[in-house]
Amino acid sequence: MSKNAVPADELRRVQRAMGLDDTPVEALTPFMRTTLAVVARCALNRPAVPLPSPREISRVDVKRLAAGDRD
Repeated sequence: MSKNAVPADELRRVQRAMGLDDTPVEALTPFMRTTLAVVARCALNRPAVPLPSPREISRVDVKRLAAGDRD
């Protein structure tokens, strides 16, 4: 389960509110589950867990290659 996952009971509650309660949460596509999770977070005023900040690239060679510098 990811950090931003919403419990299935909260998804079911949002699903009922949206009029989509004829399909079980477990049978939904990942895209629809994500959409319901976003709606649930908005409805519950619960912010998403922030992603970790990207790490600095420590090797100069990797930075040069990423910039397109080819020897």
